[in-house]
Amino acid sequence: GVKVAIIDSGVDDSTSDLATITGGYDFVNGDNDPTDDMGHGTHVAGTIAALDDGLGVVGVAPDASIYALKVLDSTGSGSFSNIIAALQWAVDNGIQVTNNSYGSSLNPGSAVEAAFINSAAAGIIHVASAGNTGNRRGKGNNIGYPARYASVIAVAATDTSDDRASFSSTGSAL
Repeated sequence: GVKVAIIDSGVDDSTSDLATITGGYDFVNGDNDPTDDMGHGTHVAGTIAALDDGLGVVGVAPDASIYALKVLDSTGSGSFSNIIAALQWAVDNGIQVTNNSYGSSLNPGSAVEAAFINSAAAGIIHVASAGNTGNRRGKGNNIGYPARYASVIAVAATDTSDDRASFSSTGSAL
């Protein structure tokens, strides 16, 4: 029942393993149809909430209520103004957790950071991908934004042995 917003490329609600899609908004096209035309958001939603239905994988929270907030287009590009709007939508709609599997190596600025701080202050837990700019040695601070913000939990990737994936970003915010 936890309300999780997938801030990404949308979610394909015809995927049978994702019966818990509750709502959302398409900030790219400005409408109420956040259908995924890239696939990434649907993949993320499945990792979080794929049903325990005996088919394929089971998400880490199959009983979560998923909200698709589409901020990335079919090429995976988007604007930080749409991300700011999505964060406000999350506050206005009582979202409890956001997933942010996108990023930038450059700080997008104080307005974006303020949107994360303000929505966290409203009670939202933000989880973001640390990024895919790591190195095999696992050295250096190469975490991207928004994962680098103090108001966001930065998460990294692991491989099939549950070790850090060689490409996964590293740093003190992780």
